[in-house]
Amino acid sequence: MLDSVSSGNGSCGFEAFGEPVLMQDCVAFENGEAGFRTSNGGKIADCIARFNDSMGIDGGYFSTITNCTVKHNPWGIFIGGSCHVTGNMCEGNGDGILAYEGRNEIDENHVLNVGTGIKLSATDPGLRNNLVTRNTAGNNETNYDIAADNRYGPIIDITAAGTAAVTGDSGPDTSTTTHPWANFSC
Repeated sequence: MLDSVSSGNGSCGFEAFGEPVLMQDCVAFENGEAGFRTSNGGKIADCIARFNDSMGIDGGYFSTITNCTVKHNPWGIFIGGSCHVTGNMCEGNGDGILAYEGRNEIDENHVLNVGTGIKLSATDPGLRNNLVTRNTAGNNETNYDIAADNRYGPIIDITAAGTAAVTGDSGPDTSTTTHPWANFSC
């Protein structure tokens, strides 16, 4: 499914199961369930999900979700296991990115104004071996909720005031870390 719009459906905006599945450059808004839903091995790229009644994106298992904008849904991005979730913007959802299984890579996402920014806290014993790196979460009720047995880069709080202003062509590093996999709370 390429370059399509789905709005006002009683169920999902876009839903495809089986392999291979590609949803790219699509917009799903004001649908009765998820904006986008796929199962094993799907790819959802460069899409927008807004004001859907369930998840913005339900990625299932073994899926790639990249460079999407997910706003004002009860859940932003909802994934099972072995997914690659990278470069997405989640804003104003109930929760930002929620994983309920393991072996996911959650990398370089920006999650703002939600309940929990990145949530890996289910009671499922399979929720382990996830990797969380280079994300930014801010102005959420809880920025990160990561259960034991998962891996993540350091989480750096950059909300404190005190950095000098800069005008011109250069300035010092004020990120407070040089760690390449750092996550930030802003």
